[in-house]
Amino acid sequence: IILLVIGTMFWGTSFVFIKEAVSSISIYSFIGLRFLIAGLKLAMIFPKRILRIGKSTLKSGLVLGTILFLSVWTQTYGIQFTTASKAAFITGLSVVFVPLFLALIKWKFPGLKIIIASIVATCGLGLLTLSESVSLNVGDIWVLLCAVFFAIYIIQVSVQAKKYDAIQLTFVQLILIGVLGLIISIAQSDFSIPESGIVWFDILFTALFCTTFMFTIQNVYQKYVSEVTASLIYAFEPLFAAITAYFYLAEILGMKVWIGGLLIFLAMLLVEIRFKKS
Repeated sequence: IILLVIGTMFWGTSFVFIKEAVSSISIYSFIGLRFLIAGLKLAMIFPKRILRIGKSTLKSGLVLGTILFLSVWTQTYGIQFTTASKAAFITGLSVVFVPLFLALIKWKFPGLKIIIASIVATCGLGLLTLSESVSLNVGDIWVLLCAVFFAIYIIQVSVQAKKYDAIQLTFVQLILIGVLGLIISIAQSDFSIPESGIVWFDILFTALFCTTFMFTIQNVYQKYVSEVTASLIYAFEPLFAAITAYFYLAEILGMKVWIGGLLIFLAMLLVEIRFKKS
């Protein structure tokens, strides 16, 4: 639980550093460098396990990595046009999307609690993103897509992580995303090596703490706590992001944003809390 809380804190702070980094280098350069460094660091820690990756693990990792790449790409692109704190709250909607998607997959009614949580989350999203002209910020739409892809990723991880070595599965995903990021950035002729020490700090922090550390912790140790406990811990990610954005980027959150974020946070808690019959 302690490791998951620390990792969630890192995830929350990552929005600030991503926003800062992509203001100086292309998003694909950032994604490529971040995930390649993260994957290489994981290989340095577990070299023997990485060398024993089999074909089935490789295939599963490539599928998961593709889904995660879409989530990371849409989030990194969208965060350029919105605030770090708003992006974190919107990304947190993945917790609400998971049970909805599972209900669709199994052709089952999601339940009254999920319906209520979805309505509450939608109201929160509206307060958080809609302007007085009732228009969505383009960045908010991209981050919302990130939440959809990440919900799909969570569902797939819950299936695949039980079949294969978590370290090997994580390594394949990280390397795939890193290579895709570099290939696209080179193809678009916008790959660049950062010259600023601040940007390198952003890349290394997100690579080592938010990627190598947290994705490994999530895949290896989440099975030792209940799904309810883990999800409640992850629900605090937007709070860590808002606090970091306030102190690091001096982002001032208006009352409407606070209320919208609070509604999304309550929706996430409502989804994960299990009510027992008396």
